Amino acid sequence: MEVSCMMYDWRAGADDERIVLYGFGNLITGESVTIRVHDFLLYCYVLVSAMGVNVREKMNKISELVGRNNIAKTVMCTRWLLRSYLEGDKKFVKYYFYKRSTLKHFSNLMKKMDITVYEGDMKTEEMFITATNISYSGWIKALCAGVDYNTRLCSTDLEYTCSWSAIQVIDQIDVPRPLIMCMDIEVYSSNASVIPDPCIEKDRLFIISVVSQRYLMPSTSKKYILYTGQCNIDVDEIDTRAFSTERNLIEAYFLLIKEINPDIIIGYNIFMFNFKYIDTRLRRKLVNLPSSSRVQGISTERIHINWNSSAYGFNDYIVIDLPGRTVIDVYQYVTKEFKLQSYSLSSVSEKFTGNKKVDLPYKEVFNLYEKGDKESIETIARYCIVDSLLTIALFDNMNIWVSVTEMSTVARTRIRDLYTRGQQIRVKSQLYKECYDKGVVFDRTDSLLEEFEYEGAIVSNPTPGLYKWCSLLDFSSLYPSVIISHNICYSTFIKRTLINLALLCKYLTRSLTCLLKSH
Repeated sequence: MEVSCMMYDWRAGADDERIVLYGFGNLITGESVTIRVHDFLLYCYVLVSAMGVNVREKMNKISELVGRNNIAKTVMCTRWLLRSYLEGDKKFVKYYFYKRSTLKHFSNLMKKMDITVYEGDMKTEEMFITATNISYSGWIKALCAGVDYNTRLCSTDLEYTCSWSAIQVIDQIDVPRPLIMCMDIEVYSSNASVIPDPCIEKDRLFIISVVSQRYLMPSTSKKYILYTGQCNIDVDEIDTRAFSTERNLIEAYFLLIKEINPDIIIGYNIFMFNFKYIDTRLRRKLVNLPSSSRVQGISTERIHINWNSSAYGFNDYIVIDLPGRTVIDVYQYVTKEFKLQSYSLSSVSEKFTGNKKVDLPYKEVFNLYEKGDKESIETIARYCIVDSLLTIALFDNMNIWVSVTEMSTVARTRIRDLYTRGQQIRVKSQLYKECYDKGVVFDRTDSLLEEFEYEGAIVSNPTPGLYKWCSLLDFSSLYPSVIISHNICYSTFIKRTLINLALLCKYLTRSLTCLLKSH
């Protein structure tokens, strides 16, 4: 049967098993879909010239070391090498593998033989979306076979299997209505003068609010409050659930994810606060993250992302990764896309939706928690649920889902990485795709990366004030103008050893870098 759906993520299975790719998306009617691909092969390239005189003998020796049954096939081919394109095309052996672990073993053996392996370190998902000419997000159609309910591996509404060659992009602008789950937490500080510290035993997490709804369909909203305490609270139109301990509360939250079974999990500042707090509280108790993945055998994973840039400053995130569900921090989206005076949830909501948070100072929250009576906990519960409602309203009103899926499609980058990683990952993904389409082997060896290290632009904060006789420069088009006027591009770069091969060239002073003149 032919299935058309909008995908929002692709995931690879375990490294030590035969490659399986899981695609997650929605039909136009909103049902969640998994597409499983079992016949895709990983690949890498080795230069024939690096194998010495007796190429066949070396290939046979390599096959024996790796295991002939572990190599799917080998193909002799001619390709350009990205960093050495002026040398002309070269002969390569293209190795195909069933498992990622075998490819890693092969790469290690080649390293011991001083033979460079190209493209072997590319992610499985990136190889797949490049070979199939799709992206992490976007509409596709595929010739699929339905999976019987009793043999399903995923918890989506529908599940199919298909060949990687049976998938193709389609041009469709309709937006399905995925199921969204928004969460927020309330925590207690034993010292009311400082923010709660998850490493302090008494600074407990005591309420988790959850709101679920279909995208752009507030009428489908359902509200939940999970809390610790002995009293039984009653809040209008909210499903309240009490738990005796903090650990039980956190575990109940992950069980609620499986119960609601959302496609998207969102929150406001969840990567820098909520997820960090939950993760730290569990690790203090030596408890693993409960699994709420949609895929059998693939558990929920804690991902620590830490990077620094002059444009975005220091970034330190904890992402709770649930394969089959896309996690989006609305705070990260707003801070990267908009320049605002304040990025508090109340200020951002007032600007984009006209609504504000309930005014409840954090010290008052601590006092109410210490009282612990029914009325006090109900007051905190109403305050907490409003945060989730405001966040999901922002997600709808700002069309964040459309924005991130379209950017993911264009940048060929996973939605989660759009606002938790820098620009380099986007450039690398698009460059790799361009190389694949033009028959160029993507060369990113460590020595070459070190040779081309550079420092990005310095972004500083302006000093407010009134100035006279100021010169203004339009930097928004400076870089493209310089690139066009001087023909400065990675594709026009000439190695010093190959300068004589270029009939027309231009030297840049100081560094003596050589580039082709425009023809």
